Amino acid sequence: MKTNYTPCFILLLFLLAASHTTIFAQCANGSAATPVMMDTTIRFSAGVTSTQVKFPQFDPEQGMVTCVKLTVTMTGVVDTVNMQNLSFTTQTANFNYTRSDNMSGPGLTPSLTNSATKNYGPYSVTADDDDYTSGTDHASIPRDTVLKKTVTRTLNDSVEISQFYGHDSVTYNYNIDVKAVATMTGGSSAFMIKTSAFVRFRFEYCTCPKVTLPIGLKNFTATKTAAQTVNLSWEGENDEYTYTYDVEVSRDGRSFSKVATLDRKFTANPGYLYSYAIANNDFGRYFFRVRQHWINGYVRYTPVKTVEFSNPIFAATALYPNPTTGRVGIKFINVKPGRMLVQISHADGRQVAAKEITVSQTDYQQLSPLAAGLYWVKITDLESKTSCVKQLLVQ
Repeated sequence: MKTNYTPCFILLLFLLAASHTTIFAQCANGSAATPVMMDTTIRFSAGVTSTQVKFPQFDPEQGMVTCVKLTVTMTGVVDTVNMQNLSFTTQTANFNYTRSDNMSGPGLTPSLTNSATKNYGPYSVTADDDDYTSGTDHASIPRDTVLKKTVTRTLNDSVEISQFYGHDSVTYNYNIDVKAVATMTGGSSAFMIKTSAFVRFRFEYCTCPKVTLPIGLKNFTATKTAAQTVNLSWEGENDEYTYTYDVEVSRDGRSFSKVATLDRKFTANPGYLYSYAIANNDFGRYFFRVRQHWINGYVRYTPVKTVEFSNPIFAATALYPNPTTGRVGIKFINVKPGRMLVQISHADGRQVAAKEITVSQTDYQQLSPLAAGLYWVKITDLESKTSCVKQLLVQ
């Protein structure tokens, strides 16, 4: 008779400690990189087979990361196993324990894995004596370490390292899959297992402080030049280093994507200019930065610049007359024809009217009369999904 059981885990504990282990990596000026390390040990609590481990990102304004080193020690322990013969005849018992660990996250391609299989037995157990706490009708396995392995992954590629910059955290997922199988030659049995998981994480940055780095980039600006374009400009240095500039853009200020790469200019006091245009009338707030990428893999970032692109329809849109004694309309001057949604709310938040209208290039749309009071009129371009809000006073 074979019985399958899912084991449980015991105790959860997070420990953080500092260390000064040296990693031999060079900064751009030839000096040694300074290690910054976090050390965390996790023990899984009862029933938990997965968890997240987070480490702080490195602030790009504080310097540069030249490597990231992750060392994981996976330990799996069978604490105790008890098998009780419930039949009236002597039986032979066997026990199989299979475990697989997996850790995934930034820089771990492929993910870190480890597995082990352990067989226990055969054990001869006598007939059930109705005492479920002791006796020869039990088979017990003492505490046993079935898995212990240390895996190290060192990242030197600048593309992988770039995801470790920021002001948030890098997150890793650790998962454990354990299966236990108890086998009796005949009859029935009861089975209990306690097992624990110990995982130690050592996470290390190799860092170069800002004062030891060639800057190569200064006076970064973002200047809107038209309704849908912005000029990004900066100045370089007349130094001997080889690097490129990646222009990056974001809509939320956190997730950036590269839109262009500019080669290094080996001239005195070089200047750089890149013109960026938003696509498909996608108005709103944009975030820009430049990523300086050295040929040897080092990277550095500028401060982030923000530009607001407003729908030009609203620049040529006005309520008239305002203030008014009751009747009011919306003037559109040289706008792109299309559909608009007009929503009117009282100053206390109550919506009093909503209407979809179709406007031509130059148009005047009359609104329904309103009682005296202060109102907010929200006008939404239904094509671009952008809006403006204007205040209206009815006397």
